[in-house]
Amino acid sequence: DQAGTNVIPNPGFETADPGDGWTRTAGANVYQDGHQSRHSMLVRRGHQLQTTLDAIDALAKQKGGDMRPTYDAFVAQVSKTQSDAEVTKQRARTMQADASTHFGSWQKDIDAINNEKLRKKAQDRMNAVQKGYDKVISSLNKASAQFVPLLSDLADIQKMLANDLTPGGVKAIRGTVSQAKWNMGAVRRSIYDASQELAKMEKSLDSTAAK
Repeated sequence: DQAGTNVIPNPGFETADPGDGWTRTAGANVYQDGHQSRHSMLVRRGHQLQTTLDAIDALAKQKGGDMRPTYDAFVAQVSKTQSDAEVTKQRARTMQADASTHFGSWQKDIDAINNEKLRKKAQDRMNAVQKGYDKVISSLNKASAQFVPLLSDLADIQKMLANDLTPGGVKAIRGTVSQAKWNMGAVRRSIYDASQELAKMEKSLDSTAAK
């Protein structure tokens, strides 16, 4: 029974080739990992947030000496965090837009299975994958919303110190630094939730997992 090839939307966090993702071929669900795990991409986003956090801490704790190198390092990490926020938002949107089309195609193939027991197993399988997929989207949307106050805090700190890179200026932004760190923790938790769900999905859909 050749059902053709239906590409389930790529749950990856990076920009991927259109054909890179889950593929259902000849009745089998196969996760095509490519060269990088989607889970590892999310983990790297978490690491980037930690690097930004370290840069904020270094800046807030410096009480003297040349503050320019510490400030420049902070600004560089802010730019990377802004990029991560945009990727998070776009990835969630893409996954949401693709879900109905591709899961709908998978559903049609399931409906065409004549054996009732096999059809039920296939339905349960797809439902489980879709549930996990929806959880990833939800976590990414949550992270995207949480990025907004975080980026606002980071931008305010950058603007403040751009014209007052002194011990007094650094002391003045410490309250905002504490708030930024709290917001960053919220983003990291949501990204962690998405990465954990992706890890479970990768294991479930990996054709080599049973070996």
